[in-house]
Amino acid sequence: MGKSDLVRWLRWCAGAGVLIGAAAVHAGTLIGSQVTATFSAPDYGVNFSDTRTVVSPGAEFAAGNADPVLDANGEGVTEFIDFDALTIAIRLIDAVGDANVNPLWGSGAQWVFSGLDVGSGETITGVSMTGSGFLNFSTSWLSLTDPTTLTLDLGDMLLDGAITADRVGLLTITLVTQACTPPDCGGNNGGGTVPEPGTLALVGLALVAACRARRSLAS
Repeated sequence: MGKSDLVRWLRWCAGAGVLIGAAAVHAGTLIGSQVTATFSAPDYGVNFSDTRTVVSPGAEFAAGNADPVLDANGEGVTEFIDFDALTIAIRLIDAVGDANVNPLWGSGAQWVFSGLDVGSGETITGVSMTGSGFLNFSTSWLSLTDPTTLTLDLGDMLLDGAITADRVGLLTITLVTQACTPPDCGGNNGGGTVPEPGTLALVGLALVAACRARRSLAS
C-alpha cells in the first residue's frame, strides 16, 4: 500500500465513524456517592456504623461532629476520615490520658468502608496505601473485600511515639479504577464487566475488516 492509498484508507475509516486503537478516557470518583463507615472492636464490645455523602473539600467523618463511629470505644481513636475523588485519608490518634496501650484497638478491630461507588462505567480494581506515625506500618492491613468494600485491620497497628504525648498515625488509601461496560460492574453504579484483552483484540480486527470492506465497495 502506497502513501496515497494509506491516506485514502484512513479517510474512509473516518468517514465510516470507525476509531481504531483508541483508549477509553475514564475517571471514576467517589464524590456524590453515599459511603458507609463501620467501626468494630470486639475487645471493647462495640460496633458502630454511619453513612455519609462524599463531598469535596471536607471530611465526611470528623471528631468535631461528635460522630459515634469516631468515638466508638470512648477514646476518640479516629480524628477524621476524609473521602475524596479516589482517596481516603484517615487520621488515628491516641491522646494523652487515653488507654496508652499499643495496639490501642485490640484483636479483631477494624474499619469497613462500603458503598464505594465510583460512578457509572467504572469499577474499583485495586488499592494502595501509605502511612506515617506507625512502628509497624503494613499494606497488609488493607484489603479490597469486593469492588465496593474496603476492610482496614486495626488490630496490629502500633503507633509511634512516647505515651506522654499524643500519638498520631495517618493513612492515605488510593483507589485504582478501570472502565467497564454496564450492567455488571461488580456492584458499582452503572455496572459492567471489564472487557477481556482477547475481546478487545477481536473488536479491533473487526473494525479493520470494516474499513477494508468499505474501501473495496468504494473502488
